[in-house]
Amino acid sequence: MIQSETTRAAQVKGRFLREYSIKVVDEWLTGCVTFGLQENPKISNDALFQFAYDQWLLADLCEVGVSTLPEVGGEGGGFVTLGGKYAVQLNYLVDISEPCYDQLRNLYNKKLDEADDEIQMRKNQAQHVKKKRMLKLEMSDGRKTVVGMEHSPIAALSTKIPPGTKLLLMGPIRCINKVLFLEPKNVRILGGEVDTLLITNAFENVLLRALGKELNPDPKTEYEEVVVVEKNRNAGYANIPTVPMVYSSPGKPKAISSRQGNDDWEDDMLLGINLEAIEGSAGQKVKPPEQVHTISTLMDDDDADLEIINPFPSCFTGVLRGGKCGEF
Repeated sequence: MIQSETTRAAQVKGRFLREYSIKVVDEWLTGCVTFGLQENPKISNDALFQFAYDQWLLADLCEVGVSTLPEVGGEGGGFVTLGGKYAVQLNYLVDISEPCYDQLRNLYNKKLDEADDEIQMRKNQAQHVKKKRMLKLEMSDGRKTVVGMEHSPIAALSTKIPPGTKLLLMGPIRCINKVLFLEPKNVRILGGEVDTLLITNAFENVLLRALGKELNPDPKTEYEEVVVVEKNRNAGYANIPTVPMVYSSPGKPKAISSRQGNDDWEDDMLLGINLEAIEGSAGQKVKPPEQVHTISTLMDDDDADLEIINPFPSCFTGVLRGGKCGEF
């Protein structure tokens, strides 16, 4: 490759890091810049940067990404704050404030099996509890995969965001057992998608996979979405140790994907998380979580029905109460 191409590739690389904290495999970026120059030898620096950035938005970070996320979280519920900025890929997200069964039923506004009528009747008879959305996100820098929880309402996030969308995470972010507790100030949507994830990790298929059902090759994308309003939260971080930004040496990234359908690795991270203890140790007045206080609105006297519509309530209520979680 001629020197001018090398120089311009270095310029794009520096701007990637400076503006969006993006780090990619050098071979991919060099090839991208070379292709752009071949298509238009007179392309300006700004246009070349925009061309490479647009290609990155559509790329799978499992193929082109470089490890940027540091190891975070402590044993036994210890916590730290994650400083710096990190460009990551959203593999999928799901609302854990209510059972997957209910969400799938509401998606099509119809019953899913013959027992649904009786289950719905019991729910209507039970005391109505207004639920608040809480999203769980699986994100990756291409080498490491992390889980994020919507600790405060984030209007920019929704279940309609395409899988593979690129996000910019901005510290300080509280991390407990490698789970990132996200607030509006922590997340910026950069855009993009990954075509190989659009079907397998579509919101409907995330629900179907959690229920052990066959995936839909044509998942529904047009549906009503919960509207959230962001609230100001004043969290104290002064006494929490900070994990600095650490970039490991570039290398070919190992493929990390949720396509394998194995979320068991998350169980250990979600053990022993106690939000009340976290708020108290940060020097703040202890407040109950803003999220939903209960996952299911079913009456407690029917365990069989509870298992049908609630595939993983014990896991995520355990997150809020400091208990152990089961399999997702």
